[in-house]
Amino acid sequence: MFAVFLGANINSKWEHDILSFYSHHSYLCTRLNASWIFKMAKTPGRSTLEYTEERITALMEEYDRYIASCPYIRMSDVFAHIVNQPCSRFWVSNIRAAVVIARMFKGRKLLGMRPSKREMFQEIFRRVSLLKELRPSESLFQLVAEVVAQPAPKFYLTPGSAKIMVYKAKKEWYARKLQKMPRLKLPQS
Repeated sequence: MFAVFLGANINSKWEHDILSFYSHHSYLCTRLNASWIFKMAKTPGRSTLEYTEERITALMEEYDRYIASCPYIRMSDVFAHIVNQPCSRFWVSNIRAAVVIARMFKGRKLLGMRPSKREMFQEIFRRVSLLKELRPSESLFQLVAEVVAQPAPKFYLTPGSAKIMVYKAKKEWYARKLQKMPRLKLPQS
């Protein structure tokens, strides 16, 4: 769906890697200004995590595990606990992570970012920096993709965000269950 506009201003090898990813992984090619790709990769509210269902599933598994292990449940403690549990990956897209990490390598600060997201990108940056020292010839996008797929030390969510996600998932689960229940027919008199 994306192709690189020939007159695009490409400032670094990392931006080139990201643009190459877009142009080589598309089915329909259109002319697109490269700056739009970088803007869309950072614009809040416009992107949807491609792993939303997997993240909610992992969060619900932690929720269920913690609830089952507690003799006494205090919901504020539940969400504070589950967001700090390790998870199977970093819940960010490869493209978004590559854009942020490329900017961090350029020396830009993560201003205007929530503390939990900032912490996540700093951890990704630390791991990518270590891999870059071991494999300097590999592209930044490949290194970032490898790091993002590694297990993360926590979910990098606030307890409030986790609470909203869990309650929304439970509500959807109950709605699906109600739809599957057979309807009782009352006898007509």
